[in-house]
Amino acid sequence: MLFFEVTNRQWEAQTQDNDEFLATQGRTMEILSEHQCEGWLEGYLLTGRHGLFTSYEAFIHIIDSMFNQHAKWLKVSAKLLWRKKTASLNYLLASHVWQQAHNGDTHQDPGFIDHVVNKKASIARVYLPPDSNSLLSVADHCLRSRNYVNVVIAGKYLAPQWLKMEEAIEHCTRRTNHANMHVRGYKEEGTITTFFDNLVLNDLDRFHLVIDVINRLPQLSDKAAKLKLMLEEKLIEHRKYINKNGEDLPEIRNWKWNQAKS
Repeated sequence: MLFFEVTNRQWEAQTQDNDEFLATQGRTMEILSEHQCEGWLEGYLLTGRHGLFTSYEAFIHIIDSMFNQHAKWLKVSAKLLWRKKTASLNYLLASHVWQQAHNGDTHQDPGFIDHVVNKKASIARVYLPPDSNSLLSVADHCLRSRNYVNVVIAGKYLAPQWLKMEEAIEHCTRRTNHANMHVRGYKEEGTITTFFDNLVLNDLDRFHLVIDVINRLPQLSDKAAKLKLMLEEKLIEHRKYINKNGEDLPEIRNWKWNQAKS
């Protein structure tokens, strides 16, 4: 609401006495049309200004072809020495697949990432900041950048803050050891269920991840056999509990990151 202290909504129709923040000379425009907003933003960027497109992962697909054409235009225009660089086209997808428990399968679709990474890294970038300080660092970088399409994906629910601001800035700047990274992601599984169960359905919960580590490290196979069995039993317990109670296990629901004791 702070921007209404600067400018009102643009409004051409009749007004009522109880209407707020409406004016014929306002600079805030609201419309539920991804196509219209995408077109506005692309034109706005071409005037030399900066902007940000916010949406859900599920609905950003509506402008797939528009993103595609803008990315192609960036690729070609970069070869024209007389054309100045423009501010990047920045997307913030603020509601993502793992946090759609109240909407379930209808609002789950991280496929826009697939669409974006088909482009070369010289044009398109995808960011998944792990906490709010990392998000701030990423946003600062994206808003300063030019001639890119930047896609930032971040949840809108409360989550642990892992890094201090200085640590987040350092974390967001180099990337090594790629060979030892194994990516786990969306498997097109989901329904109207709990937050944690959406992770379980896609093998991304804490139990599946530890089991995956055990399976990938042969030297742990004998030592961790009991642990693996315990984790598999926890998954069974989880399934029985949510089927009966409609919510996550208390140890999941009330979990907090342990702080070092002073």
